[in-house]
Amino acid sequence: MAIWCLPLPFLVNTAGWILTENGRQPWIVQGLQKTADANSPSVTAAAILTSLLIFLVLYGVLGVVDWILMARYARRELPAEEAADEVEAPAPAPTY
Repeated sequence: MAIWCLPLPFLVNTAGWILTENGRQPWIVQGLQKTADANSPSVTAAAILTSLLIFLVLYGVLGVVDWILMARYARRELPAEEAADEVEAPAPAPTY
C-alpha cells in the first residue's frame, strides 16, 4: 500500500498549486474580464519594482546570515567526552 502512496505528495502539491494560482486573481470574472484589464490604477510600476527590490535585498541578507550561521555552527568542535570513571550513575527513576 505504501508504494501506491508514493505519488500522493506530488498530487497534493499540484492540487495546492492549482488552488493557489486560481485564487491569486479573485477580482477577475472568469470569461468576462481579461487579466490585463484588471490592474489597479493606484499601483505604479515603480511601486512594484521597489517592493520587489526590497524583498530581493531582504531575502539576500537573510540568506547570507543563514549561510554564515550554518558555517559557523558546522565548524564548531564537539565538546570533549568526560572520562568513564568520572561519570555518575543516573538516579533511579520510577517506572509504571
